[in-house]
Amino acid sequence: MNINDAVLPFPIPTKVGETYKAFGGHLDALPFSQRFDDPVCRWVLQWHPWLDEKVGDSRVAHFKKERNLGSYVLKIVREDGVIVDFSYRKCVKNYLEIQKGNPPLRGDYGYFEDLKKAMRAAIQPDIDAWAIAHAATKRDGDEVDHVHPLTFSYLSDLFLRSLQAYACYGNAWKAHLARVLPARPEIRDGGEAAFFFSVLRDAEVARAWRNFHAENAVLRWLAEEDNSRNGNRTAGGDDLPRGTPLRDFVDTESGWWS
Repeated sequence: MNINDAVLPFPIPTKVGETYKAFGGHLDALPFSQRFDDPVCRWVLQWHPWLDEKVGDSRVAHFKKERNLGSYVLKIVREDGVIVDFSYRKCVKNYLEIQKGNPPLRGDYGYFEDLKKAMRAAIQPDIDAWAIAHAATKRDGDEVDHVHPLTFSYLSDLFLRSLQAYACYGNAWKAHLARVLPARPEIRDGGEAAFFFSVLRDAEVARAWRNFHAENAVLRWLAEEDNSRNGNRTAGGDDLPRGTPLRDFVDTESGWWS
């Protein structure tokens, strides 16, 4: 069956929340770790804003559903043997936008969210190395936190602007940071080895980002409720740990980012 031939076995709700619930309920009931050809998967896939990238020049052979980090991931198994994941929520969102008379979601819909996940994945080995080195000081409920103001969000944004400035101005890039927009490095499906999350396509960009982060990040243990993503206490306060530079615990390389 071609994806365009699929027929839904239930009416499509008009409200976003009800639509997600209807599709999610159906997909939740699909079997794990088995091949299946599901009309709902085929129907939603045709509305994916990255459809050309997901299917390419091939066709869908079947689908699979695998457990992943307390939830699950839906995977397309193409006739050419390539396996990629897809988000049914992106498909449904695109469909609803079109039905409302709005333009289709751009092909980069969700790009920056996936990019930040790819950037987190690239530095995770260094985060893990820091955590192992400081295991003795971890308390119950603690998690690794980037010390404010050098948060993950700040460092990742600064790196993307630095990457763009270097591409435009070479070794004089630091003087032009304020003049450039963030770079948009390519990402790709990381496959099974990356739990089907996105990864940075260019190994040199990944290497530069990992070194940039290691040279600048300061990490500490912090209770989850005090983590920088949950409140403003991390903006200051003598009661909070000062942290230790990540570069003291991982090997770094020098480069344009230094």
